Amino acid sequence: MASGYLLALFRILSWAGVTAFLYREAGPVAFGIFALLRGTISILSYTSLGLGPALVHAIAKANARDAIPAEPLSADTTVAPPGIVALGYANTAAEPVPAGNHEQAVITTGLHVARLLTAFAFAGAIGMALATESYFASREVNAGWILLATLALGCGVATRIAGEPASAILQVRGLLALDNFILAGAEVCWLLVVVLIPLRQIDSVAGAWALCCLGTTVTRVVAVTRLVPDFETGGPKDPAIMRSLLRFGGGITLAQTADFLYAPCSYLIIQSLLGPSEVATYAPLVQIDSALLLVVAGIAGAVFPRAARSFAAGNLRELRHLYVRGTLTSLALLIAAGIATMLLGAFALRLWLGDVSPQTLMLLPLLLVHTVIGGASGVGRAVLLGMGRVRVFMKSSLIAGSANVVLGATLAGPVGWGLKGIVLATIIVVVARCAIWMPWYVLKMTNDENRLTNQAQNPKD
Repeated sequence: MASGYLLALFRILSWAGVTAFLYREAGPVAFGIFALLRGTISILSYTSLGLGPALVHAIAKANARDAIPAEPLSADTTVAPPGIVALGYANTAAEPVPAGNHEQAVITTGLHVARLLTAFAFAGAIGMALATESYFASREVNAGWILLATLALGCGVATRIAGEPASAILQVRGLLALDNFILAGAEVCWLLVVVLIPLRQIDSVAGAWALCCLGTTVTRVVAVTRLVPDFETGGPKDPAIMRSLLRFGGGITLAQTADFLYAPCSYLIIQSLLGPSEVATYAPLVQIDSALLLVVAGIAGAVFPRAARSFAAGNLRELRHLYVRGTLTSLALLIAAGIATMLLGAFALRLWLGDVSPQTLMLLPLLLVHTVIGGASGVGRAVLLGMGRVRVFMKSSLIAGSANVVLGATLAGPVGWGLKGIVLATIIVVVARCAIWMPWYVLKMTNDENRLTNQAQNPKD
């Protein structure tokens, strides 16, 4: 968990340092455009189709199959707890196991999938770069720079996808901390390159980031070849494994697409309705939101595996305990961080960016409302996923994200509230989903013992 916090901290610090440097050296409009492009290009990360987590799951399962002989369940086999059935694990031992090294088959197939997804991401980067040249053209920022910056950012995302198999192998082999340190090192390198050279154009800043992404992938591959002596990539591709990887990762991706419906879509709405200068006003708020969420980043990650074990064992009382205690702890930490931000926010923003828009400071208290409420709901997300309620969580995320886009565009444009309307729309959606629906649903699902049995009998419900 410590290396995960370190990585998150370095990501925030590198982004804050680079954007502060860009804001001071290239001006607020260039800063706003770069933040907008970085947020928009994040949609390309969805082309990974959750390959990293899917490979971690598949390799771990393959290792277990290689270690345990596959034997059919006998008639007197102990019945698995309802939670195990609901999660789809009860019949794992009865699945036919093909001859050979399962891990090698998974890795080989995963590398093939990674190559296909990487090629698709590069094609997407080119398409987005051509589109942004006209869409994000500004009188104050050269359109050619925007084209090159978007292309570089997209290529960086594509090279990260190419490194997903190596990352998954490191994680399964107990080298998660090393993988996090590699990513953290890339963030530090990006900051140092931008500041020390120095780079004052958004295309060169984006190009430096793409090179750091390439370095990350190369370092991961070298680490695997040096530290995993039995690593092999030979053998044919397995269509069944490929389908399994895409199915598992696709479910994760669908649940993650809602993230694009918040800050990235808000950037697009602001750019379209209010102009690039308002993007520069809004962008620091998004960075504050990301920094505050770092405070509770490790809690949900620690709750998730415990929630899955408790659900598998049918221990609903423990699930409720995890949810209530984790949510209250997250809420207390975020309230304390929010108070500190209110007291020191103006000073920190001026220290970071120098000249700060008064409107940014005016909107800061409103931002803290949805940051605190939304951040505290991370434990609820972990509990729902631990219970296998992926479809319910995915639907709620997409509905809330879509509502945020529609409401934000309405309040900012036709209603005429501008940036205030964007922030208020997010508050309304986050309160409805995270403060009202999620507590009701999680407590409802963990208060009735019959619901566990019902899910075991109807796992797709």
